[in-house]
Amino acid sequence: MQNITDKEITQSCHVLEKGQILLYPTDTVWGIGCDATNPEAVQKIFRIKKRSTSKSLIVLVDSLDMLRNIVTQLPQKALDIIRESTRPTTIIYKNTTGLAPALIAEDGSVAIRIVQDAFCRKTIQKFGKPIVSTSANISGEKTPVSFSEIPESIKKNVDYIVALKQDEINLHTSRIIRINTDNTLSVLRDYTYPEALENPVFSYIQKASGTLHQKSYVIGGFVRDYFLQRGNQTDIDIVTVGSGIELAKKFARALPGKPKVQIFKTYGTAMVKYQNTAIAFVGARKDSYSKESRNPKVKT
Repeated sequence: MQNITDKEITQSCHVLEKGQILLYPTDTVWGIGCDATNPEAVQKIFRIKKRSTSKSLIVLVDSLDMLRNIVTQLPQKALDIIRESTRPTTIIYKNTTGLAPALIAEDGSVAIRIVQDAFCRKTIQKFGKPIVSTSANISGEKTPVSFSEIPESIKKNVDYIVALKQDEINLHTSRIIRINTDNTLSVLRDYTYPEALENPVFSYIQKASGTLHQKSYVIGGFVRDYFLQRGNQTDIDIVTVGSGIELAKKFARALPGKPKVQIFKTYGTAMVKYQNTAIAFVGARKDSYSKESRNPKVKT
């Protein structure tokens, strides 16, 4: 019996083989995809996104072997980057073959990434050809960081939506590197923190903090895991200069559905669970300990 991931891989391949359009999770944000060798399918994506054909799309491959099949001259610097990179990295190449013409920029280049997400990698491997990946938004609008943020117009116009990771938030974007003709590198987009704060949760926290006139900061494992690219973060720790409990209450009241606030008065902390994410709030404080107890003496 196939598990759900195997079923989704099989179904996704059927969709790609028919020249249809896929909405799927990637190693970065949710993507719209198709067979990268099918010109008609690629044009459908441009129409769905309302994107100018002068703006090229990213191509995903499953392995170095597939990359070598479509890049006729693979620079050594590209190989070095691929071997050293532990994060999603897209490289812009020239001298490609076998791809739909609309994927090739005016200067003859194509942006290609060896995908790290297991579902994507296995789907491409089973399909046997590269696929397109472009963010699931209308061109020029905000990039969704979760399935729930994808516009309905996108969902209605694709042929199949992959039933995986729909409750997760992915804050990562790919680094984009161009290898110049003189063999130097140009980093067109690097890993920066602003996209980590695109999660709509942070806009609610910002508004609640502003109402209370409190400065608030993201700390802890969320920050660590973001920079180490450990995947989707489902725990967010907020420290605020003021009452963490009051901030949690204000935050929860502003959220759709007004989720319950769990309060831990002893430590001046609170927690709110929203869309598969646990957000913990604490007021800035000074803790001290005595030799007789492991419990902190809290001074806010």
